[in-house]
Amino acid sequence: MYVKSILANNFRNISMQEIKFCKGINVLYGKNASGKTNALEAIYLFASGKSLRGSPEKDFIKKGEKMSKLTIDFESESAAGLTRSMSMTFLPGNKKIMKYGVSDVPRMSELLGHFRACVFTPDDLQMVRGAPEERRRFTDISISQIRPRFVHCLNSYFRILSQKNTILKNANITGKIDHDYLDILNEQLASAASVIVKQRSGFCEKLSEYARDIYGSISDDRESFGMRYVSHTKHSFDDEEFTKDAYIKLFKKNAEREIKYGMSLVGPQKDDIYFCIGKNCEISLNKEIEENEDIIFDEGFNARAFGSRGQQRSVVLSLKLAQGELFREMCGEYPVFLLDDVFSELDLARRSYILSNTENKQIIITCCDCDILGNFSDYHGIYVEDGKYGH
Repeated sequence: MYVKSILANNFRNISMQEIKFCKGINVLYGKNASGKTNALEAIYLFASGKSLRGSPEKDFIKKGEKMSKLTIDFESESAAGLTRSMSMTFLPGNKKIMKYGVSDVPRMSELLGHFRACVFTPDDLQMVRGAPEERRRFTDISISQIRPRFVHCLNSYFRILSQKNTILKNANITGKIDHDYLDILNEQLASAASVIVKQRSGFCEKLSEYARDIYGSISDDRESFGMRYVSHTKHSFDDEEFTKDAYIKLFKKNAEREIKYGMSLVGPQKDDIYFCIGKNCEISLNKEIEENEDIIFDEGFNARAFGSRGQQRSVVLSLKLAQGELFREMCGEYPVFLLDDVFSELDLARRSYILSNTENKQIIITCCDCDILGNFSDYHGIYVEDGKYGH
């Protein structure tokens, strides 16, 4: 899969520009704040529906303008030689119009899955060092690109969770609660949660296999890598009925505590992913289903708590490259790789690893100066200045 061009109209600092890319490595270079990341963000929106920077959609519209429009042209190996097109038009009031070809697309979940991309930014270190929310977000966005219907399940779960939190908050204030209605919500939550943890855990298990090999290559096999998805239910993720029943039991067990605190205390919104570095890394659990504590790192250590900055960078790089390998396995082709100002964060060995593993991949890199690529010269350079893109 590769991007042929992105046409941006009044997007961020871009007035009207068509940016053309080639297969292989493309380098967007120029001073800071010139618009390099804006181009990557425009591409990434079509893969994930999310801003690279977590920005609201109103920020996409260039200051002083009434609307913003993006159009992407791309090819995939499944339809070689056939250019496909998608567009997004952003309007005031968080309204947008989406199209696939000439057909209107009413929901973002129906746009996802046609075009796939993996993005790596300096902020991605938070995936290892930051809160569990960062790790869940990476997992959910990845799964959504492979299985767009997963978005429906996530949205349904969080809509029901919001309803449950509302009645728990009111119960905390008034001391009264409709237990029958709470039971109905818990049943619906458990059903959606069982699908979510099955998809997340399955994704993490497959991702771990690729990430382990990549991490070993980056570290010259001096260290190994492991990861594990940890949920309140812990075991039998593949058995949705088991997981659903386990959640119903957990909801009942925690009912009084949830009323006391006025919020839901268990569920996929509390799950985490653990990363291990060491020799023959394994992560195990020594508690039964009712508890979610005591994570054991066998012959290794917690990368979040004890990993050096270099080791944490290697973990993130391994996960991002593994994401691409998993996409290739499940979708038949590599996604587009977007590397936003990360070469300055990587040492020569890690940069060389990326540049020497480019077969059948399109990689779009942003940097201030192409000198950071060293002796590597087989790339398509695009100079960026004040929202203009030249060659």
